[in-house]
Amino acid sequence: MFSLRDTELFTLRPGSPVPKLREEVEKVVGSPVPRFTLSLLLKPGMKSRVRVGFLPSDYTLRSSLLLIRNNLTGLEPVVLYGRGTQIKMEIDNRTARGEEPLLFEIQSAHLTDCYNQKRLLHKLPTT
Repeated sequence: MFSLRDTELFTLRPGSPVPKLREEVEKVVGSPVPRFTLSLLLKPGMKSRVRVGFLPSDYTLRSSLLLIRNNLTGLEPVVLYGRGTQIKMEIDNRTARGEEPLLFEIQSAHLTDCYNQKRLLHKLPTT
């Protein structure tokens, strides 16, 4: 359900620092570090962003435990919670994922009463 998106098991963008960070940890600990983990040594003042993926298959509340190992407290647990969702569009008792696709013809007359404050702010009159 939850996954670390920046591990080496996923496609990395060219020039990604993840493999180099893992190799630094391997030099310090003297043994191989699994590629399915996100392993790095943070230097003082250094920041790192960790992307966590969530791929639910239902509406049930799911949880997982992210363990961050450090040299002060040993392990720092972070509890992750997530609930899946599903897009369901139904018009005239027909669903969007039915046998026939739902087709719409939207004309400008259908949009005359639409109000978007952000769009109006960007279209200020010029003098």
